[in-house]
Amino acid sequence: MKTKIYLFRLTVGLTAFLFSLGVFAIWKYRRTAAPPQAEIIQPDLKNFHDFTSAATIEEKPDCSNADVKKDDEAAKFDAEGFYYIADKTPKGFENFEHFNITNKNYRTENEDEYGKPIAPGGFVLTKKEFKFTKISIGGEQIQFETERLKGISYSFTGRFIETRNFVYLEPEETEKVVEGKFIKRRNGVKIAESEVKLGWFAELGCGC
Repeated sequence: MKTKIYLFRLTVGLTAFLFSLGVFAIWKYRRTAAPPQAEIIQPDLKNFHDFTSAATIEEKPDCSNADVKKDDEAAKFDAEGFYYIADKTPKGFENFEHFNITNKNYRTENEDEYGKPIAPGGFVLTKKEFKFTKISIGGEQIQFETERLKGISYSFTGRFIETRNFVYLEPEETEKVVEGKFIKRRNGVKIAESEVKLGWFAELGCGC
């Protein structure tokens, strides 16, 4: 009887001891297997820049200098262009189409849209092209003479009644910009003469 009691107590003791070992083993395992807690780093707000709240500002080119240059050109008188008889073509000038004045070279290395100033030149256009042999433009005055072709030549003496830059005027403002005396000669002898008013236009693509 005493032996059975002793065995029973021994069995209970061993069971309790083994249970304690199991609990201790589980606790130790969970402690060693748990992942390390991440370190929390506080942000440094001193050098922080909020890009999400900053609006993107597109820088536009400074066109002020270009506008000033354009205004200067608009205010500057420029005789370059083509001139035609504004009213009915007078007798003796039926073949006349226009005369042209050039005073700039647009075929320069920097290809300046305003061209490089050169000495005035030009021609009178009828069925033929009569190149200027003389031309004078000063203040409001204009005068020219052409070469002779088969004895025929032309001359003009007049004044500008519009002294703004024609390029920047409205079309109706360029309908009459010059007035003066147009003369046609054969072998130096006057064969036609008329007081005329001339309109102006710029040939497309000439750079005017």
